[in-house]
Amino acid sequence: MFSFIRRHWIVYVVGAVIAIGLGLWLAFFVGEKGSTPEREHAAEVQVETGSAPIDFDATDTDGTRDPEATDGAAEGDAAAEGETAEGDNAA
Repeated sequence: MFSFIRRHWIVYVVGAVIAIGLGLWLAFFVGEKGSTPEREHAAEVQVETGSAPIDFDATDTDGTRDPEATDGAAEGDAAAEGETAEGDNAA
């Protein structure tokens, strides 16, 4: 049996490479088709946390976020820490 494997080892190597390649491709395919799109996931998180909506289209031409299109997270964090709009600490 080992002499047969020794004579045909290249076939086993090619088969292993094909199996690994197909496995990686299949994992990628299932991940792409089965994953939730980013916009849909963000909307679900928004509903669960009750935060302000995220504007995905509020980006500058270079791809960075527009500073004037805020999602309200900074204001919410400041309010949770007890700060007022003027920046004074209420505590």
